[in-house]
Amino acid sequence: MRVLVTGIRGFTGRHLVEFLSSKKGVELHGLGRSSLKNHPQPNIFKRVTFHPCDILEPKALEKVLRKVRPKRIFHLAAQSHVFTSWQNPKDTLNTNIFGQLNLFEAVRCCRLRSKIHIASSSEVYGSVLPHEIPVKETTLFRPLSPYGVSKAAQDLLAY
Repeated sequence: MRVLVTGIRGFTGRHLVEFLSSKKGVELHGLGRSSLKNHPQPNIFKRVTFHPCDILEPKALEKVLRKVRPKRIFHLAAQSHVFTSWQNPKDTLNTNIFGQLNLFEAVRCCRLRSKIHIASSSEVYGSVLPHEIPVKETTLFRPLSPYGVSKAAQDLLAY
């Protein structure tokens, strides 16, 4: 099965690749803005075909999807730091929301039937009230940062 991981260089991407590499029959493809050559743990990516691509470039993203034609997509590419989201909210919202929209549009344009996994965050819940603990997926979104807002938007867009 052909699998594409966006944001492959990130914390979660590295661990997902390590896990998927141990599975038989998985053809791994990774997407990221920069090369894997300078990564501090290059051995993790031995079985990965890397495609340099920015999710904010729709045509480039579509080109990769037409080439790879993945059955599964793990969408992990994001600006994922709360502190950074306060410093540069526009880039956070743009990367997280429009990057995901570009991915969805590329899948649609390529007429793929890929299953897409979207990584969310507890930051979507933000201000949780005492009677809402433990938090459930039905808990209302009350994000308290631009990052939390972007992840809530990603969840809603995926829905």
